[in-house]
Amino acid sequence: MLKMYKFNLKDAQLTLKPDDNVEKVYVELASNCNLHCEMCFRNSFKEKFGTMELKTFYNLFDGLKEMKKVKEVIFGGIGEPLMNPHFKEMATFVKSQGYKLLVESNGYLVNDEMLDFLFSISADEFIFSAEPGSAGHGSYSWVLKLTKKISDRIAREKLGKPVVTIQTVLSTKNVQNIETFFQKFIDAGASRFILSNIIPTSEKELSLPLYMKPKSSMENYVSRRITGKVSANLPYFELKTERYCNFTQNSAIVVRWDGEVAPCYRFLHTYTEYIYGMKKEIKAVSFGNINERDISKIWKSEEFAYFRFKVNHALFPSCTDCRLKEGCDFIKTSEYDCWGNFPSCGDCLWWRNLVICP
Repeated sequence: MLKMYKFNLKDAQLTLKPDDNVEKVYVELASNCNLHCEMCFRNSFKEKFGTMELKTFYNLFDGLKEMKKVKEVIFGGIGEPLMNPHFKEMATFVKSQGYKLLVESNGYLVNDEMLDFLFSISADEFIFSAEPGSAGHGSYSWVLKLTKKISDRIAREKLGKPVVTIQTVLSTKNVQNIETFFQKFIDAGASRFILSNIIPTSEKELSLPLYMKPKSSMENYVSRRITGKVSANLPYFELKTERYCNFTQNSAIVVRWDGEVAPCYRFLHTYTEYIYGMKKEIKAVSFGNINERDISKIWKSEEFAYFRFKVNHALFPSCTDCRLKEGCDFIKTSEYDCWGNFPSCGDCLWWRNLVICP
Protein backbone atom coordinates (compact mmCIF):
# COMPACT_ATOMS: atom_id res chain seq x y z
CA MET A 1 0.00 0.00 0.00
CA LEU A 2 1.42 3.36 -1.02
CA LYS A 3 2.08 5.90 1.68
CA MET A 4 0.39 9.25 1.05
CA TYR A 5 1.56 12.66 2.24
CA LYS A 6 -0.74 15.63 2.69
CA PHE A 7 0.46 19.23 2.59
CA ASN A 8 -1.71 22.19 3.50
CA LEU A 9 -1.19 25.05 1.08
CA LYS A 10 -2.69 28.53 1.33
CA ASP A 11 -5.98 27.67 -0.32
CA ALA A 12 -5.69 23.94 -1.06
CA GLN A 13 -4.53 20.60 0.24
CA LEU A 14 -1.93 18.66 -1.74
CA THR A 15 -1.74 14.85 -1.63
CA LEU A 16 1.41 13.11 -2.87
CA LYS A 17 1.65 9.39 -3.57
CA PRO A 18 5.35 8.65 -4.17
CA ASP A 19 6.17 5.27 -5.71
CA ASP A 20 9.29 3.39 -6.83
CA ASN A 21 9.36 5.02 -10.27
CA VAL A 22 13.12 5.68 -10.43
CA GLU A 23 14.41 5.03 -13.95
CA LYS A 24 17.99 6.33 -13.86
CA VAL A 25 20.58 5.99 -11.10
CA TYR A 26 23.71 8.14 -11.16
CA VAL A 27 26.50 6.61 -9.07
CA GLU A 28 29.56 8.65 -8.13
CA LEU A 29 32.26 6.01 -7.82
CA ALA A 30 34.88 8.68 -7.08
CA SER A 31 34.99 12.40 -6.41
CA ASN A 32 38.75 12.53 -7.00
CA CYS A 33 40.18 12.76 -10.50
CA ASN A 34 43.33 12.15 -12.52
CA LEU A 35 43.07 15.63 -14.10
CA HIS A 36 43.04 19.15 -12.65
CA CYS A 37 40.94 21.17 -15.10
CA GLU A 38 40.67 24.91 -14.54
CA MET A 39 36.89 25.02 -14.91
CA CYS A 40 36.02 22.05 -12.68
CA PHE A 41 33.67 22.33 -9.70
CA ARG A 42 36.12 20.20 -7.74
CA ASN A 43 38.46 23.21 -7.45
CA SER A 44 36.14 24.78 -4.87
CA PHE A 45 34.88 21.65 -3.06
CA LYS A 46 34.52 22.17 0.67
CA GLU A 47 34.69 18.48 1.59
CA LYS A 48 37.25 15.70 1.22
CA PHE A 49 37.60 13.61 -1.93
CA GLY A 50 36.95 9.88 -1.84
CA THR A 51 35.96 6.68 -3.63
CA MET A 52 32.91 4.49 -3.07
CA GLU A 53 33.51 1.37 -1.00
CA LEU A 54 32.17 -2.00 -2.11
CA LYS A 55 29.89 -2.20 0.95
CA THR A 56 28.23 1.09 -0.02
CA PHE A 57 27.94 -0.02 -3.65
CA TYR A 58 26.21 -3.29 -2.79
CA ASN A 59 23.96 -1.54 -0.26
CA LEU A 60 22.73 0.60 -3.15
CA PHE A 61 21.86 -2.36 -5.35
CA ASP A 62 20.25 -4.30 -2.53
CA GLY A 63 17.84 -1.38 -2.24
CA LEU A 64 17.31 -1.16 -6.00
CA LYS A 65 15.82 -4.67 -6.05
CA GLU A 66 12.50 -3.12 -5.00
CA MET A 67 12.69 -0.45 -7.70
CA LYS A 68 11.63 -2.39 -10.77
CA LYS A 69 11.59 0.52 -13.23
CA VAL A 70 15.32 1.26 -13.10
CA LYS A 71 16.73 0.98 -16.63
CA GLU A 72 20.07 2.81 -16.58
CA VAL A 73 22.99 3.07 -14.21
CA ILE A 74 25.39 5.93 -14.95
CA PHE A 75 28.85 5.85 -13.43
CA GLY A 76 29.46 9.58 -13.17
CA GLY A 77 29.24 12.35 -10.61
CA ILE A 78 31.87 15.08 -10.24
CA GLY A 79 34.98 12.96 -10.52
CA GLU A 80 36.58 10.21 -12.60
CA PRO A 81 34.85 6.83 -12.00
CA LEU A 82 37.84 4.86 -13.24
CA MET A 83 39.77 6.16 -10.21
CA ASN A 84 37.82 3.68 -8.10
CA PRO A 85 39.98 0.56 -7.49
CA HIS A 86 36.85 -1.62 -7.66
CA PHE A 87 35.64 -0.20 -10.97
CA LYS A 88 35.76 -3.51 -12.86
CA GLU A 89 33.91 -5.46 -10.19
CA MET A 90 31.26 -2.75 -9.97
CA ALA A 91 30.79 -2.49 -13.74
CA THR A 92 30.59 -6.27 -14.12
CA PHE A 93 27.95 -6.46 -11.39
CA VAL A 94 25.77 -3.75 -12.97
CA LYS A 95 25.69 -5.59 -16.29
CA SER A 96 25.05 -8.94 -14.56
CA GLN A 97 21.88 -7.45 -13.07
CA GLY A 98 20.53 -6.55 -16.49
CA TYR A 99 20.94 -2.77 -16.24
CA LYS A 100 22.13 -0.55 -19.06
CA LEU A 101 25.58 0.80 -18.11
CA LEU A 102 26.77 4.29 -19.09
CA VAL A 103 30.24 5.48 -18.10
CA GLU A 104 31.15 9.17 -17.85
CA SER A 105 34.89 9.69 -18.15
CA ASN A 106 37.60 12.05 -19.33
CA GLY A 107 38.95 9.03 -21.22
CA TYR A 108 42.57 9.30 -20.13
CA LEU A 109 42.45 6.10 -18.05
CA VAL A 110 40.82 4.05 -20.80
CA ASN A 111 43.85 2.14 -22.09
CA ASP A 112 43.71 -0.97 -24.30
CA GLU A 113 43.30 -3.32 -21.36
CA MET A 114 40.43 -1.28 -19.91
CA LEU A 115 38.81 -1.02 -23.32
CA ASP A 116 38.95 -4.81 -23.74
CA PHE A 117 37.26 -5.18 -20.38
CA LEU A 118 34.47 -2.69 -21.18
CA PHE A 119 33.79 -4.47 -24.49
CA SER A 120 33.79 -7.84 -22.73
CA ILE A 121 30.96 -6.83 -20.38
CA SER A 122 29.05 -5.06 -23.19
CA ALA A 123 29.07 -1.56 -21.68
CA ASP A 124 26.30 0.41 -23.38
CA GLU A 125 27.62 3.96 -23.67
CA PHE A 126 30.76 6.00 -23.07
CA ILE A 127 30.29 9.69 -22.32
CA PHE A 128 33.69 11.30 -22.82
CA SER A 129 34.41 14.90 -21.80
CA ALA A 130 36.36 16.93 -24.35
CA GLU A 131 36.51 20.55 -25.48
CA PRO A 132 38.41 22.62 -28.00
CA GLY A 133 40.42 25.51 -26.58
CA SER A 134 42.10 25.90 -23.21
CA ALA A 135 39.25 26.41 -20.72
CA GLY A 136 38.38 22.76 -20.29
CA HIS A 137 40.18 19.44 -20.52
CA GLY A 138 43.10 20.65 -22.61
CA SER A 139 44.05 18.72 -25.74
CA TYR A 140 41.31 16.42 -26.99
CA SER A 141 43.63 14.32 -29.17
CA TRP A 142 43.56 11.34 -26.78
CA VAL A 143 39.76 11.21 -26.67
CA LEU A 144 39.62 11.63 -30.46
CA LYS A 145 41.94 8.63 -30.95
CA LEU A 146 39.96 6.65 -28.38
CA THR A 147 36.69 7.41 -30.17
CA LYS A 148 38.18 6.22 -33.48
CA LYS A 149 39.53 3.07 -31.84
CA ILE A 150 36.11 2.22 -30.38
CA SER A 151 34.31 2.99 -33.65
CA ASP A 152 36.70 0.82 -35.67
CA ARG A 153 36.28 -2.08 -33.26
CA ILE A 154 32.48 -1.84 -33.36
CA ALA A 155 32.59 -1.95 -37.17
CA ARG A 156 35.16 -4.75 -37.26
CA GLU A 157 33.29 -6.95 -34.80
CA LYS A 158 29.85 -5.97 -36.14
CA LEU A 159 28.63 -4.75 -32.76
CA GLY A 160 25.81 -2.35 -31.96
CA LYS A 161 27.47 -0.79 -28.91
CA PRO A 162 28.93 0.94 -27.03
CA VAL A 163 27.63 4.31 -28.17
CA VAL A 164 30.25 7.08 -27.95
CA THR A 165 28.93 10.42 -26.71
CA ILE A 166 31.09 13.52 -26.48
CA GLN A 167 30.23 15.94 -23.69
CA THR A 168 31.41 19.49 -24.39
CA VAL A 169 31.34 22.67 -22.30
CA LEU A 170 31.09 25.73 -24.54
CA SER A 171 32.66 29.06 -23.62
CA THR A 172 33.89 32.29 -25.19
CA LYS A 173 37.31 30.63 -25.49
CA ASN A 174 36.25 27.73 -27.67
CA VAL A 175 32.99 28.48 -29.48
CA GLN A 176 34.85 29.77 -32.56
CA ASN A 177 36.56 26.37 -32.98
CA ILE A 178 33.59 24.07 -32.60
CA GLU A 179 32.95 23.35 -36.28
CA THR A 180 36.32 21.63 -36.75
CA PHE A 181 35.95 19.96 -33.35
CA PHE A 182 32.54 18.52 -34.18
CA GLN A 183 33.60 17.30 -37.60
CA LYS A 184 36.68 15.51 -36.27
CA PHE A 185 34.64 13.57 -33.72
CA ILE A 186 31.88 12.82 -36.23
CA ASP A 187 34.51 11.45 -38.62
CA ALA A 188 35.98 9.41 -35.74
CA GLY A 189 32.60 7.78 -35.10
CA ALA A 190 30.98 9.71 -32.25
CA SER A 191 27.24 9.07 -32.20
CA ARG A 192 26.02 11.88 -30.00
CA PHE A 193 27.02 15.23 -28.47
CA ILE A 194 25.93 16.80 -25.20
CA LEU A 195 26.63 20.53 -25.30
CA SER A 196 26.52 22.68 -22.21
CA ASN A 197 27.51 26.13 -21.01
CA ILE A 198 30.16 26.80 -18.42
CA ILE A 199 29.36 27.85 -14.85
CA PRO A 200 32.31 29.81 -13.42
CA THR A 201 33.73 28.58 -10.13
CA SER A 202 36.16 31.49 -9.73
CA GLU A 203 36.30 35.17 -10.64
CA LYS A 204 38.88 34.60 -13.37
CA GLU A 205 36.27 32.63 -15.34
CA LEU A 206 33.58 35.33 -15.33
CA SER A 207 34.23 36.27 -18.96
CA LEU A 208 33.77 32.69 -20.22
CA PRO A 209 29.97 32.11 -20.22
CA LEU A 210 28.31 32.73 -23.56
CA TYR A 211 25.03 33.60 -21.81
CA MET A 212 26.51 36.62 -19.98
CA LYS A 213 26.13 38.73 -23.13
CA PRO A 214 23.61 36.67 -25.09
CA LYS A 215 23.49 36.88 -28.85
CA SER A 216 20.26 35.76 -30.47
CA SER A 217 22.27 34.16 -33.26
CA MET A 218 24.37 31.90 -30.95
CA GLU A 219 21.89 29.03 -30.83
CA ASN A 220 21.61 29.00 -34.62
CA TYR A 221 25.39 29.31 -34.94
CA VAL A 222 25.97 26.18 -32.87
CA SER A 223 22.98 24.29 -34.25
CA ARG A 224 23.98 24.78 -37.90
CA ARG A 225 27.36 23.21 -37.25
CA ILE A 226 26.01 20.00 -35.79
CA THR A 227 22.29 19.47 -36.44
CA GLY A 228 21.64 16.97 -39.21
CA LYS A 229 25.05 15.37 -38.80
CA VAL A 230 24.66 13.61 -35.46
CA SER A 231 22.34 13.45 -32.46
CA ALA A 232 22.88 16.41 -30.11
CA ASN A 233 21.51 17.90 -26.91
CA LEU A 234 21.82 21.69 -27.14
CA PRO A 235 21.54 24.24 -24.32
CA TYR A 236 19.94 27.65 -24.42
CA PHE A 237 22.26 30.63 -24.69
CA GLU A 238 19.95 33.13 -23.05
CA LEU A 239 17.53 32.99 -20.14
CA LYS A 240 14.12 31.54 -21.03
CA THR A 241 10.92 31.20 -19.04
CA GLU A 242 10.94 27.43 -19.40
CA ARG A 243 12.16 25.39 -16.43
CA TYR A 244 12.93 21.71 -16.78
CA CYS A 245 15.05 19.60 -14.45
CA ASN A 246 16.53 16.60 -16.25
CA PHE A 247 16.93 14.78 -12.94
CA THR A 248 13.45 15.09 -11.45
CA GLN A 249 11.57 14.98 -14.76
CA ASN A 250 13.43 11.81 -15.78
CA SER A 251 12.92 10.12 -12.39
CA ALA A 252 16.64 10.05 -11.66
CA ILE A 253 18.47 9.75 -8.37
CA VAL A 254 22.12 10.52 -7.56
CA VAL A 255 24.25 8.61 -5.04
CA ARG A 256 27.49 10.21 -3.84
CA TRP A 257 30.65 8.19 -3.26
CA ASP A 258 29.99 8.04 0.50
CA GLY A 259 26.38 6.88 0.15
CA GLU A 260 24.60 10.23 0.50
CA VAL A 261 21.55 10.49 -1.77
CA ALA A 262 21.23 13.79 -3.65
CA PRO A 263 18.51 14.97 -6.05
CA CYS A 264 20.95 16.16 -8.75
CA TYR A 265 24.57 16.99 -9.60
CA ARG A 266 24.26 20.57 -8.39
CA PHE A 267 23.48 19.47 -4.83
CA LEU A 268 25.95 16.58 -4.78
CA HIS A 269 28.75 18.61 -3.15
CA THR A 270 29.41 21.87 -1.33
CA TYR A 271 31.27 24.30 -3.59
CA THR A 272 31.30 27.82 -5.04
CA GLU A 273 29.78 28.93 -8.33
CA TYR A 274 29.11 32.28 -9.97
CA ILE A 275 25.60 32.88 -11.32
CA TYR A 276 25.58 35.79 -13.77
CA GLY A 277 28.66 37.16 -12.04
CA MET A 278 27.32 36.81 -8.48
CA LYS A 279 29.14 34.50 -6.08
CA LYS A 280 27.02 31.71 -4.60
CA GLU A 281 27.82 28.99 -2.07
CA ILE A 282 26.12 25.74 -3.05
CA LYS A 283 25.43 23.50 -0.07
CA ALA A 284 25.31 19.72 -0.53
CA VAL A 285 21.84 18.28 -0.05
CA SER A 286 21.19 14.72 1.12
CA PHE A 287 17.86 13.04 1.75
CA GLY A 288 19.51 10.07 3.42
CA ASN A 289 22.46 7.68 3.28
CA ILE A 290 22.18 4.20 1.76
CA ASN A 291 24.50 2.84 4.44
CA GLU A 292 21.83 3.70 6.99
CA ARG A 293 18.55 3.49 5.08
CA ASP A 294 17.17 1.63 2.07
CA ILE A 295 17.27 3.78 -1.09
CA SER A 296 13.63 3.00 -1.83
CA LYS A 297 12.61 4.48 1.52
CA ILE A 298 14.80 7.52 0.90
CA TRP A 299 13.19 8.09 -2.51
CA LYS A 300 9.67 7.78 -1.10
CA SER A 301 10.33 9.92 1.98
CA GLU A 302 8.08 12.91 2.58
CA GLU A 303 10.91 15.44 2.21
CA PHE A 304 12.24 14.03 -1.06
CA ALA A 305 8.79 13.57 -2.59
CA TYR A 306 7.80 17.16 -1.82
CA PHE A 307 11.09 18.52 -3.14
CA ARG A 308 10.60 16.75 -6.49
CA PHE A 309 7.03 18.03 -6.71
CA LYS A 310 8.19 21.62 -6.18
CA VAL A 311 10.91 21.32 -8.82
CA ASN A 312 8.60 19.75 -11.41
CA HIS A 313 5.96 22.44 -10.85
CA ALA A 314 8.39 25.38 -10.64
CA LEU A 315 7.46 26.35 -7.08
CA PHE A 316 10.57 28.46 -6.63
CA PRO A 317 11.19 32.16 -7.29
CA SER A 318 13.06 33.07 -10.47
CA CYS A 319 16.13 34.48 -8.74
CA THR A 320 18.18 34.59 -11.93
CA ASP A 321 16.24 37.49 -13.45
CA CYS A 322 14.79 39.04 -10.29
CA ARG A 323 15.09 42.85 -10.28
CA LEU A 324 15.92 42.81 -6.55
CA LYS A 325 18.75 40.27 -6.70
CA GLU A 326 21.53 42.86 -6.34
CA GLY A 327 20.54 43.54 -2.72
CA CYS A 328 19.21 40.09 -1.79
CA ASP A 329 20.99 38.01 0.86
CA PHE A 330 19.10 34.84 -0.04
CA ILE A 331 20.99 34.39 -3.30
CA LYS A 332 24.35 34.17 -1.53
CA THR A 333 23.76 30.48 -0.76
CA SER A 334 21.44 27.72 -1.97
CA GLU A 335 20.10 27.07 1.53
CA TYR A 336 16.93 29.21 1.44
CA ASP A 337 14.98 31.55 -0.82
CA CYS A 338 12.44 34.30 -0.23
CA TRP A 339 9.57 31.84 -0.66
CA GLY A 340 10.80 29.78 2.29
CA ASN A 341 12.15 26.85 0.26
CA PHE A 342 14.99 24.71 1.59
CA PRO A 343 17.02 24.02 -0.43
CA SER A 344 16.38 26.48 -3.25
CA CYS A 345 16.60 25.90 -7.00
CA GLY A 346 15.66 29.51 -7.72
CA ASP A 347 18.75 30.33 -9.76
CA CYS A 348 19.80 26.87 -10.97
CA LEU A 349 21.13 27.14 -14.52
CA TRP A 350 20.53 23.43 -15.14
CA TRP A 351 16.86 24.07 -14.40
CA ARG A 352 16.82 26.83 -17.02
CA ASN A 353 18.52 24.58 -19.61
CA LEU A 354 21.60 26.79 -19.88
CA VAL A 355 23.59 23.89 -18.47
CA ILE A 356 22.95 20.33 -19.65
CA CYS A 357 23.61 17.14 -17.69
CA PRO A 358 24.35 13.74 -19.21
